[in-house]
Amino acid sequence: MPFMPQRLSPETLRLYAIFGPQDLAEGWTAAGLAEAVLRGGATCLQWRDKTALARAPLTERVNACAPVLEAARAAGAPLLINDDVDLAAALQAFEAALRINPHLDQAVDVTEQLRKRLRGQAL
Repeated sequence: MPFMPQRLSPETLRLYAIFGPQDLAEGWTAAGLAEAVLRGGATCLQWRDKTALARAPLTERVNACAPVLEAARAAGAPLLINDDVDLAAALQAFEAALRINPHLDQAVDVTEQLRKRLRGQAL
């Protein structure tokens, strides 16, 4: 049976932290920032990579985001992926039991890519 995430509730979206590699201060890791915002009360994380890493091979993108996924899982928070269908699908395969909810951008092409690639297995 395919993994089917629950819909995001208003409670889940109470404090929504959006960040990516461009937001990391010197000495910080993505996992460290994710853990800090979750400890501070964030109820949902969104990975939004606006650096050259966003165009790197998928393996590099997964390696950069997987620690964020692990932090989200440990806190019971959903992780949304902004504008990277391949990363969202790879992370879903990496951790199928975790509620992965790729961010549906306003752009129709991104939404269509999500629908085709994930076939209803994620938001």
